[in-house]
Amino acid sequence: MTEQTVSVPSQAPPTDGQSKAEQIKVQVLGRWFMFLPALAGISYGIAWAGGLAAWPSNLTIDATKREIVSLYAAHQSEATAQYLVVEGIAGVLLGMVLFSCIWRLRRCERTWTSRAAVVGGVAVAVSLLQCLLGLLLVSAASKGYLGQSGDIYQLINRLDGVKQLLLGACVVMLGILLRTTSNYPLWLGRTSVITGIALVPSALAYLLLWNVLAGTTFVSLPLLVLWVAGTGIWFGAESQRGPDCAFAHSESPGPLVDLPKSFGRLGRTTARAGARHQPDESVVR
Repeated sequence: MTEQTVSVPSQAPPTDGQSKAEQIKVQVLGRWFMFLPALAGISYGIAWAGGLAAWPSNLTIDATKREIVSLYAAHQSEATAQYLVVEGIAGVLLGMVLFSCIWRLRRCERTWTSRAAVVGGVAVAVSLLQCLLGLLLVSAASKGYLGQSGDIYQLINRLDGVKQLLLGACVVMLGILLRTTSNYPLWLGRTSVITGIALVPSALAYLLLWNVLAGTTFVSLPLLVLWVAGTGIWFGAESQRGPDCAFAHSESPGPLVDLPKSFGRLGRTTARAGARHQPDESVVR
């Protein structure tokens, strides 16, 4: 009686060529993933331009209920497209850029990074809520509901004021943290501070329904679009140079201002966070 042996082919370990190919593939995918903020930042500006162009004749903040119903009922498709693009799509694109900033700052001061993440996340959620309320407003106006249309319209404007306040605080925090912990461009850091300041009167106009301050939106909105697009493009440029290039700089970036004196505790914490990422000259030499 003969014994039958069955040989099981052993799995050959991956060769060096295969492992290198996989590493290159992962690096390429990672760089494409890091390039998404650039596309999101550019698309954010395009979304705002397209949304405003879809319906350029908007109502004033303190419009009457009859004016709201008559205008929205006559321009249902334009209003629907504007809310979907300006509040929906633009809100998602804004969230992508803010998420990239938070992800890049994950190794820095956790307290202020987590605060910026919460504030930015709430702002994006408010934008998406405005999109849903805008669709409800178009539906109510098409049916001639004066009271419901007026209440939704005021709620959207007040939420817009809340969103702008949140975005102003988030942009300033992220601009300071990025500038003090990476080679974030100086002009973008200054733009973040100017944008945060410009968003305050614009936010008060919508939050309190003050039409006299509504014109400040023509200043704050272009600044916000510039900051989002510029920050996204900066992330894309840094991702093409290397995954950790934003923190690998040979020269320490100068702060926007004297942070410990001008921003109190925020300045001291971000300054310490930036000091931890400075290269040790004794080790380099």
